[in-house]
Amino acid sequence: MHWSHDLFVGETAEIAAQAFVSINKAAEELVLRRMADPIPDDLVSAVCTVKEIGGREPTLAERTAVVVPLAIAGTESVGTILSGIVHHLATHPDDLVELVADPGLVPAAVEEGLRMFANVTALQRTVTRDTELGGTPLEVGAKVWTSYNGANRDPEQFPDPHTWNLHRAEVLALATSD
Repeated sequence: MHWSHDLFVGETAEIAAQAFVSINKAAEELVLRRMADPIPDDLVSAVCTVKEIGGREPTLAERTAVVVPLAIAGTESVGTILSGIVHHLATHPDDLVELVADPGLVPAAVEEGLRMFANVTALQRTVTRDTELGGTPLEVGAKVWTSYNGANRDPEQFPDPHTWNLHRAEVLALATSD
């Protein structure tokens, strides 16, 4: 958790760089262990036991490059979203009372928390062929950003999108899907 935090918000560039080195070294060591001794139903082991992608076996560096973001997501993202949920419940006592009265709403609370408190808010992609998006021409190499928060707060998808609501049909559908 410390490395994930320092990687994103380290007080200096040196702290962030050291965190990057440390988390990559730890991930590489984990990959080597899981390649030698995979664990059933383990996501890292699944990455480490892939035999072929694109006609060749993935390299150690490629496997490590998949595991590092998984580690970061498992600490930084989960911690941020859980903190958002706890803060919301602590500052909105009626919502806390509702959740305590009906623990069956916990999956809906998780989904609503993911929607409202996502800390990964955008994703960049590179245009691979000339195209048009929403009437805007895009050339090969152009950068396009998507906004998760924009989608999560879209009033056409989520009526009253800035309000916590464990009874949204959209949230309940996500909370009960397998």
